[in-house]
Amino acid sequence: MWGDRRRAWICFTIATVVIGWSVFAFGTPQDIVERPDVIITQDDVIFPDIKVTPVRTIAAWATGVGAIVCLILLPGRGRFPRVPWTLAIAACVLLLLGWFMVANAWADHNLEDYQFTPLDPLLEWAPGSIARSSSLKAMVELSFVLLALLAAVRISEGSGWRSLFALLAILGAAVALVGMFHKAAGAPTVYWMNDESQPGQTFFAPFVYNANAGAFMNMCMPIAMGLSLASVGDDRKRSVGICWALVAALTAAGVVVAASKGAIIVLVLTVPVFLLWNRGRLQRIIRNAFVQRGRRIERLVLLGSFALLLFSLVAIGITFVVFRWNEFFGRFYDTAGTDITGRLRIMELMAEMAGRDEGSWHGFGPGSFRHLVAHFTVGKGDELDGQWLFGHCDPLQTAVEWGWAGAAAWLVIGAGAVVSGLLLLRRKHLLEREDVPLVRGAVLALAMVGLHSCQDFPLSIYALHLTAMLLCGVCWGLYANRRRAWDHRQKSRS
Repeated sequence: MWGDRRRAWICFTIATVVIGWSVFAFGTPQDIVERPDVIITQDDVIFPDIKVTPVRTIAAWATGVGAIVCLILLPGRGRFPRVPWTLAIAACVLLLLGWFMVANAWADHNLEDYQFTPLDPLLEWAPGSIARSSSLKAMVELSFVLLALLAAVRISEGSGWRSLFALLAILGAAVALVGMFHKAAGAPTVYWMNDESQPGQTFFAPFVYNANAGAFMNMCMPIAMGLSLASVGDDRKRSVGICWALVAALTAAGVVVAASKGAIIVLVLTVPVFLLWNRGRLQRIIRNAFVQRGRRIERLVLLGSFALLLFSLVAIGITFVVFRWNEFFGRFYDTAGTDITGRLRIMELMAEMAGRDEGSWHGFGPGSFRHLVAHFTVGKGDELDGQWLFGHCDPLQTAVEWGWAGAAAWLVIGAGAVVSGLLLLRRKHLLEREDVPLVRGAVLALAMVGLHSCQDFPLSIYALHLTAMLLCGVCWGLYANRRRAWDHRQKSRS
């Protein structure tokens, strides 16, 4: 027993370090690229080497190593995790298609001069990546993230997934606190770093783009709300539930202060849906709070904490929030040259790029999107000027890079996790009572980040991608393992 507990703590520590680095590293994370100025002398023009700090690369390798260690240490019912067949097939499709596109690459591409370098593919008639270096990096990351998904399936065989959910809830609140501190202190960039590439006033906490910060907090908030309702009816854990409720409220306040319009809309949808979904527990909390006299002090502390939270929200971020929304509504009167026009145009372009005559079923290769836009926009006006690193619509960008086959595999992993969670909730005999709001929170978090990704790029950011895949692994694993265990017990009884 002590050995299992010690191994569980080791795995929890590894998860804290890996996910914490992925979330709080600069750019959440992106490799930091420093481009020195060109040196011009009388005799020559010198181009100094570009300096790269591999922040995202460290996150990917830490994920892979941590996942392998956790797979070795985590206790389970067998030597290997019991992965559902549907999930295993989807993951294999992604690995086989992606690595084949790398091995059979047609070209490599340099973002410095936007020149393609032709390569000799293994099979000239077969599809291949048009940007081998980027596809190779993307596939290394994906391989490590799929290992993390496998570890999440393994952790769902026991009770460790609850600790993982608690970690995610705490990280969401920590992002909110860091972001509010940045706003209150007037930080010009993430962590006051000297980085001219950051767009002014659009960062939040360690996220260079505030919408990604909002999307991450929106994933963590339903988990915190689920933790706050998990112990309803157990008076011994009443104070724990109050603490998790404050964590959820703090995270929601962070979403508002981040001032991302898409994230705020998702927040407005998430909170009432979750409360209605758990209305029975909520009614019990309200009924008990006003009936039992001994809880007056708790009510005062809770109301005081919420009042302080709202006051902090108004003092720190409400001015910027009002400015952002006024700017948004003003675009309906003058839409020329705004990001609304640009997003619609890039979505139209991605639909064309993913068509039968272009990307087709195989796509252009993982991580290739940023290399394509400039070549597809020649002669199509100036609405899409500039360098597009992300397409502001993750499903369409996935279809461009992975083709129809790869996009279908990604859909199976994400939508299948939501369906698994819903099926698990329909068979409540498979769940303990305190686990029901947690599974509801995970399902809602995945559904809402999927909705947000249709008009932005949260799942293109490593921290959010990793978090979403961990939630997917837990949902898939819980349903498969609980159903298998229940069927086995029923057969034993018969």
